[in-house]
Amino acid sequence: YTIPTSGTYAGDFTILWRGNGHGHGLSQYGAQVAAEKGLTVAQILALYYPGTSQATATGNIRVRLSAAPRDSLQVAPTASLTVVDTGNSNASYALPTTIGGIAVKQWRLGVNTQGKAVVAYLQSAWKSYRTLAGDGKFVDSKLGYVTLLNPSTRKYHGALLAASSVSGDLHRYTVNVVPLDQYVDGVVPSEMSPSWPSAALQAQAIAARTYALFERSDHTGNYYDICDTTMCQVYGGINAESTASNQAVTATKG
Repeated sequence: YTIPTSGTYAGDFTILWRGNGHGHGLSQYGAQVAAEKGLTVAQILALYYPGTSQATATGNIRVRLSAAPRDSLQVAPTASLTVVDTGNSNASYALPTTIGGIAVKQWRLGVNTQGKAVVAYLQSAWKSYRTLAGDGKFVDSKLGYVTLLNPSTRKYHGALLAASSVSGDLHRYTVNVVPLDQYVDGVVPSEMSPSWPSAALQAQAIAARTYALFERSDHTGNYYDICDTTMCQVYGGINAESTASNQAVTATKG
C-alpha cells in the first residue's frame, strides 16, 4: 500500500498490532535486530517496556511439567537421592541404590486407591517402599538436580514434586520446584536462539524472569505457578541450557 503524500489522507499513520501468543511484551526478533544494531539491554527494555523500572526477586518457581504422565513420577537413582514427605514436617528419607543386594533401576512416586502417595522402586518389577503422609518430592541436595525418566530422560535443577491439585486429590502431577534463576536458565535458550547477541539474550532473561514472577503472584493458591509450554513460556530444564544463554542469565541475576 502506498502512503499518500498529499490530499485528505496525507500525514502520519499509527499502526496498531499485536504479536502471536500473549500479544504484548518483548518481540524476540525485534530484540535480536536491536542488539545487532548495537542497542544495549537497557535500551531494548526501554523500547518494549516503557515507563517501567527494574527490581530484584528471589525464591523458587513451581513449573508444571506438562508431558510427564499423571500418577507416575519416575526418576533415576543416585547415591544422594532422597524423598521428602511434605505431610510429615518435610521429613527426608535416603533412597538406596541397591536393595537386597540388587540394583535399583528407578524410583517412582505414585498414588494408591486411598489417595496416599506411595514410593516404589524398580528391580525386575515395581515394589512398594514407603507410603507418605503428604505429597512426595525427589531431591538430590548433593548433585543439585534430579533426572526425570518419563516421558523422556531430562535433568532438572531443584526438586521434582508429585503434587496434589487439591487436598484429598486421588491424582498427582509432576512439578519442578526450582530456584528462579535456574528456571530462567532453562527458558532463555528455549525461547530465543543462544547464538543471538548478548544484549538480546539478557533482555529475554529479564522478560522471562518477570513473566514468571507475574505467574507466581497470580497462582498463590494453585499447586503450580507456571507451565513449561508455549501456553506460558517454554522451559526445557538443564538439557536445554547453553553457555551463552546461561551467561546472560548470570549477568541479569535476580
